[in-house]
This record gives sequence, C-alpha cells and structure tokens, in this order.
Amino acid sequence: MVGSPHVRLVEELSVPECWRHVAGARQARVALTHRALPVVLPVEYGLLDRCLVVRTSTGSWFGRSLTGVVVAVEVDGWDHTAGSGWSVLIVGEGVEITEGAERARAMLLDLDPWTTDPAEDRFVRISTRTVSGRRTRRVGPDAPRP
Repeated sequence: MVGSPHVRLVEELSVPECWRHVAGARQARVALTHRALPVVLPVEYGLLDRCLVVRTSTGSWFGRSLTGVVVAVEVDGWDHTAGSGWSVLIVGEGVEITEGAERARAMLLDLDPWTTDPAEDRFVRISTRTVSGRRTRRVGPDAPRP
C-alpha cells in the first residue's frame, strides 16, 4: 500500500562484507578537492591487492588532483523493488602507478577512462586506510521479504 508505515533498518557491514560488495561493482564516486572546493566524480575502477585503481589521462586535472592526497571513494548498490541497499566508504591516498609490473596488471583491468583524451593513460592506485559500510532495508508488515 502506498504511504503505509515502515521502518528502515540500518546495519553496519563487516570489512569482509564491504570487500565483497566492492569486488562485485565497477562504478564509484571519488570525493576530492579541486581549487580548494569539494568535487565528487564518477569513476570506473578495478581492484589490485585491496586497492582501487582508476584510469585517467596524464593531462587531466582529475589525475593531477587525485595523486598525493587523501580521497574518499563511495561504492553502493540499491534494489528499488526490495527497498534495500548498501554503501561502502573507502578512504585512502591516491598514488600514480609507474612501476612496470604493477602498471601491466592495471592495464589488464580493462578500465575505460572518464576523460576525453585517453591517449596518455595514467593509472592511479587508491590505498585503503579505512573501509566501512552499511546496509539498509525496510522492515515491517508491508516490507518486501528478502
């Protein structure tokens, strides 16, 4: 019934649960600062050794702004029918991948850059200082059953 009362349950995810969700997704949002202002941008990512990897181009302000600073990455999923979802927040530092073997592994992730000039590939690894997450779902007599 539309407008019927329901309760939303929010539960903390364990770190292993967070990683399972992150491993099953490919898109995220990266929060960083650019010219002293907050910016949140969508990215496609892959995983290497519990670090996120994004692809950008050498000349982009995004790639330059992402390296050597602490950033936040948010990955989430939502099921509108069930009224449930999850969100994982990773905080870490962006470091350009320049070493040959690690760069070769990053190339195998098959990431598309979100830039207009992918001619000069640049891969940035985002370390994981902290990982936290939560899931939410409706509960009550009118809530969908999981």
